[in-house]
Amino acid sequence: MDESDQRAKLQRARRDELVVEAEDGAAIGRVDSLYYDLETGRPAWIGVRPEGESRLRTLVPVEGSRATGEVVRVGFSREVVEAAPRIDSEDIDEITERRLVDHYDLPKPLAERETAVISPIVRHEEALSVAKERAETGRVRVRKWVETESVTVEVALERETVRVEREPIGRPAAEGVELGEDEISVSVYAERPVVDKRVVAVERVRLEKGVELDDVTIEDELRVERVAVEEGDE
Repeated sequence: MDESDQRAKLQRARRDELVVEAEDGAAIGRVDSLYYDLETGRPAWIGVRPEGESRLRTLVPVEGSRATGEVVRVGFSREVVEAAPRIDSEDIDEITERRLVDHYDLPKPLAERETAVISPIVRHEEALSVAKERAETGRVRVRKWVETESVTVEVALERETVRVEREPIGRPAAEGVELGEDEISVSVYAERPVVDKRVVAVERVRLEKGVELDDVTIEDELRVERVAVEEGDE
């Protein structure tokens, strides 16, 4: 397969987000992006987004990989790829590229190679791989119940009153008027309170969930291999 055909298949793999498999066929993730060599314009790294990861991507060298149109098979084991440094940017700085080259044990450019190295020693170190999982941390519940409260209401009530008015006359009574008994009756009314109860809606209570980001510091101990150069006579 020539280089142009392989490049086209890699671009289609990125467009279709094809599955990326390790050298033993184990699924690693999906093609998320391609990183190009700025000098040659050729794809240099495949950005692989693991399943369930929304931000970080793992970089795998294009060299040694093969795109079939259905999957992309890389030349490394799943363990090696998952332990590689992860990034979330659209470009690779020099420090990250050196780490990737060291991690995959790739040949360095001529300007960086040691001219006198015959049997190189590969130095390894442990790196933290932090994943995230959702876990229930609590529960919020809204519960409704009935209580009896005492209330006091001021009400103005009307009531009728009777006032006796006396008006002096001072003249003789009409002819034929006899002394006797008489009475006047007037009905008196007053308002009284009539109490009734009804149910009214006074408030709506609901729960809304939001998401907040917390920065968490993770501390651990990592084992690091050191290399010492000793000189001496045999």
